[in-house]
Amino acid sequence: MAGYRLTAPFAQAGEHWAHLHTGLDFAARTGTPVTAVTGGTVTSAGWSGAYGYRVIQTLPDGTELWYCHLSRIATASGPVAPGTVLGAVGATGNVTGPHLHLEVRPDGAAPVDPLPWLRQLGLQP
Repeated sequence: MAGYRLTAPFAQAGEHWAHLHTGLDFAARTGTPVTAVTGGTVTSAGWSGAYGYRVIQTLPDGTELWYCHLSRIATASGPVAPGTVLGAVGATGNVTGPHLHLEVRPDGAAPVDPLPWLRQLGLQP
């Protein structure tokens, strides 16, 4: 996750969210590539209101990864391997600056803290 800086943790309270923060925010320059953290299938990509441009990657166990606030979408559907470029960091939707908002949603349900999940993959944000 080189080139990114963690700026907002999961469940943080703040004036920018109606409820507790539902993911992790990683600040990076607009246009920085956003890549798949693991293999899966892109099942949705497009505009999503406050999330801006969003790509949803579904894993074989049903977990959804939401990559949000993208400036562009590079992969709109189909299978992806770890490291596949999904899009680029942006400032679309409800934001104060360019960043990647990442959510982990087991079985497509309520979001959970992505940090332990990323660490299980050997990633250290």
